[in-house]
Amino acid sequence: MRLFEIDSSASYTVGDMKRLMESLSNTNWSGLLTVSQVTGLDNGNEISESGDKLKVRKTELFDETLAKYSDQADKLNDFLLAKTRNPIEPYGKSDTAFISAGPIGRTGLKLRHAHLSQNISVVYKIHGSNPHILDLYALMTHKDLGTSNTSNIKQQKKVSKKFLNQEPK
Repeated sequence: MRLFEIDSSASYTVGDMKRLMESLSNTNWSGLLTVSQVTGLDNGNEISESGDKLKVRKTELFDETLAKYSDQADKLNDFLLAKTRNPIEPYGKSDTAFISAGPIGRTGLKLRHAHLSQNISVVYKIHGSNPHILDLYALMTHKDLGTSNTSNIKQQKKVSKKFLNQEPK
């Protein structure tokens, strides 16, 4: 396990963030992110600011899609930092649950998505308390999800099955 701390008052280089995202992508990790600060120490995954703990887990699909959309590393880092500060607070206006009547909403996973860019969202689930648990499922475009301007129900059903077959670790 690795300990990542993000200091919201510090400035990080793009290289620092890329190394962090590379570590997240290449490490089989599951740990507590206690919300205080992200520097790369080798001790576990903790980020803590308010004393509350946030446990972050990821799926294999998340690893695959992170490699595909590695250019979103800075935005993903911003998302993770925001969730460490307050896990239940939405990350911008676009941070919403999938509609319960749709195929993704009907999975029962209670997945949410938040835009990292105009077209790419992080798909995740937040649950539990003390610690809150943040499960990272994927980075996907509207087309990948089947939620673009012209909804693609077949694609939504396909991606729903993928989500159901993921085990956050």
